[in-house]
Order: sequence, then structure tokens, then C-alpha cells
Amino acid sequence: MNIENLEFYSQYKLEQDKFVAETFKYKKDGTFLDIGCNDYKYRNNTYFLEKNLNWLGIGIDTRKDHKDDWEKNRISKFIAGNATTLDFKKILDENNMPQIIDYLSIDTEPSSTSFKCLLNVFKSGYDFNVITFETDEYNTKPEDSVQEVSRFFLKSKGFVLIKEVNNQDDFYIHQRMLNG
Repeated sequence: MNIENLEFYSQYKLEQDKFVAETFKYKKDGTFLDIGCNDYKYRNNTYFLEKNLNWLGIGIDTRKDHKDDWEKNRISKFIAGNATTLDFKKILDENNMPQIIDYLSIDTEPSSTSFKCLLNVFKSGYDFNVITFETDEYNTKPEDSVQEVSRFFLKSKGFVLIKEVNNQDDFYIHQRMLNG
């Protein structure tokens, strides 16, 4: 694979997909949970991984109008629903996801919804190796900010903040990956 000519698809060149691919050294056959997945391809954090590295997972979005295109163009499952209230344990169990999923992408608006999704996902008992989490700090009133509380929560779960991109997204790696 010639990595210099690869096309990445994440929103606004934040390069979540590139970060994940590089973190896993372009590993094949990984797994993901993509919450707020949006379009099947453009502004999507997992299309590159599925298309180029044979990753499989689940995309979740509230917009039902993305479902048809997703199902025509992707192998991974699409669920239209509210990620703040979905039963992630049931969804992940029914789809035979591993107990530790390689990548969790949370990209929802507003940022308070992103944090509610994060809390709901972790109620499932599943864990993750890498997380990209949209804080939208650049566009959030101070009283609505979730950046500090999400960082505290993820640190308590063993995640290390690797970088913040454009005061918009936080990129994490679980400490087990850094130690192993």
C-alpha cells in the first residue's frame, strides 16, 4: 500500500481516519463504532478504514436519509437512532463485536450530546483502543463546554489525550496500547 497517495475522508481535514490508520500502523481487519457517522463516505471517519484496510463495524446516525446510501456502499452495518438512548450492549452483542473495539468515533452535535453518547456507550461494558471525540470547543459557550468533563471521564477509563485538533476534536489512545 502506497500511503503517500491515499485519500482520507474525515470532516474538514481533521484527519481522524488518518490518525487511526497511523496509530494502528495500517493494520488490516480492525473494528469500529462510528457514532454520528454522517454520509457513508465524505466527512466520515471510518470509510477509509473499511475501504482500504478491511475494517468492519457499526455506523450510527440520527439521520435516516443516510441509511440507503450507506447500505449500498458499505459492508458495515448502519443503525438510524439516537445514540444517547440506544442499548449499546445489546447492539454490540448482537453484532458479535469484540469486547475491546479498536476505534470509537463520536461526532455529534451539540457537544453535550457527544458527552451523553460517550457515557451511554461506556455503560455497555465494552472498551476501546482509540477514541476521537468531538468537543466543538471553538463553537461552544463556556457553560455548555464538555471538554474538561470528557477529558476527566476518559482519563478515568485509562485513556491518554494524544492531541487536540483545532479546538474541535480530542484524540485518545488507551494506555494499554502505549504500554504494550
